[in-house]
Amino acid sequence: MIIIIIPSSKTYPLSELFNTSYPKNNGNNLVYRWGYLAVRFMMENHRDKVEKSLVLSRQGDWAGYQALMRSWSTSMDQQCFTWLGSFVE
Repeated sequence: MIIIIIPSSKTYPLSELFNTSYPKNNGNNLVYRWGYLAVRFMMENHRDKVEKSLVLSRQGDWAGYQALMRSWSTSMDQQCFTWLGSFVE
């Protein structure tokens, strides 16, 4: 059974989740729970940006992928916080 926790707090901004890795974050809370929410938010609200990132990663253009992630910066943080607030516990 998979348990998904929908956090009601603004614990992590989306921009921080874009920079998550196993070594940096122990691979648990951020990578799985919050990573799931980040992907779900992006798929529901910014599918076009997801598609751009997939093209770069499929081409092996890691420098381009990282530049794309940095270019998003904090531009979607508030929208993601609002989206998270729409979930009822």
